[in-house]
Amino acid sequence: MNSELYLAASKLMRLFRQHHRQYLEQHNLFLGQPKILSTLKKHPGLSQQELTTLTQGVKETVSMSVRRLMKSGLISRETDLVDKRKYSLYLTNTGEKVLETVDQGIKKLNDNLLNGFSEEEISQLTFFIQRIIENMEMNQCDEY
Repeated sequence: MNSELYLAASKLMRLFRQHHRQYLEQHNLFLGQPKILSTLKKHPGLSQQELTTLTQGVKETVSMSVRRLMKSGLISRETDLVDKRKYSLYLTNTGEKVLETVDQGIKKLNDNLLNGFSEEEISQLTFFIQRIIENMEMNQCDEY
């Protein structure tokens, strides 16, 4: 039974990432970039280091994403007024529009994933997934 759960969870994660990636590609975005845009919307003027911390990202990955998002015109970088060695990142108007569109699309994707589930079932599913996440966060890989 547990191997069935493992296989089902693996397939679910693979399909979810695949659908998510395909949707984001339609908007010239990569996985993780909507989280960066959303974080900058909530916290304008972050440094890249602060952005990395808040998104719980990997420094190199966030750096690459920031460069791509700047090149796409979705975020801008300004020299910090206090510390001229530091840059502050901001969401552009174009970035806000793209984020709004992507957020709506992701909501539709989630609605499709949960099609046919009752509110109670969604609540239970969320509860169980949260418990699994907590178990995974408490246990280290070397404990297996």
